[in-house]
Amino acid sequence: MVDRAAADAYLLQIRRASWWRRGTGRPIGYGRAFIRWLGSILSVIPLFLGYFWMLWDREKQTWHDKMAGSVVVDLNDRVR
Repeated sequence: MVDRAAADAYLLQIRRASWWRRGTGRPIGYGRAFIRWLGSILSVIPLFLGYFWMLWDREKQTWHDKMAGSVVVDLNDRVR
């Protein structure tokens, strides 16, 4: 069975991406993942505004990323 995150990544063509705790560089745990999941439901209610928020946000975070204190990191980006 494919988990939801893997299916979303496949549909959105996001590869090697992971959610990380802000400022620590460590993966988020189950608690923060649950908060992020609940926040994703709230992001949908006002016509998906929580998802579109990343278009205007300086840190490119959605509402549920802000609620969980997480960011999506593309592991293919290299620091130069």
